Amino acid sequence: MLIVKLLKNIFNRADASLLLFGITGMCFFASLYVVDICKSFNGDARIWWTNSKMKLSMEDVSDKVEVYLDNKPLQKKLADRSLILADSDGSYRLVSAKDIKFRINNWPSVRADRLMAAAVTGVFVGASVALFIIGIIRIRRNQKKENGEIIEPN
Repeated sequence: MLIVKLLKNIFNRADASLLLFGITGMCFFASLYVVDICKSFNGDARIWWTNSKMKLSMEDVSDKVEVYLDNKPLQKKLADRSLILADSDGSYRLVSAKDIKFRINNWPSVRADRLMAAAVTGVFVGASVALFIIGIIRIRRNQKKENGEIIEPN
């Protein structure tokens, strides 16, 4: 009975809107936040590789990876024409840049995107908590005013 009286008292006030927005926001945004965080840290890193049919050339990955062979960059080895490839028919030929393809694991960028989404939802969770706390404080102050208690300024 006391809970019902308290709830009626809370929801009959104009300040209750802050409290309601806070509760609603905390429930909604906190669940999104938890999902974003869980996806970021529990995601399967093995599924984010570049498609095997769409391998990248050396120029496409030059800003992400450097390959060294015998302590020399692979590009230098190709320019020096010092790499030889044995074909399946037993013949030999010089390796060119078009012979070298790469697959990249894109999990770090996917994780960063998910953490950015978690940061945004985290801001909304914080705002919802702030609204909730402000709503409680305002309702409490109004109750003290109605009871005739002295409210000290902060």
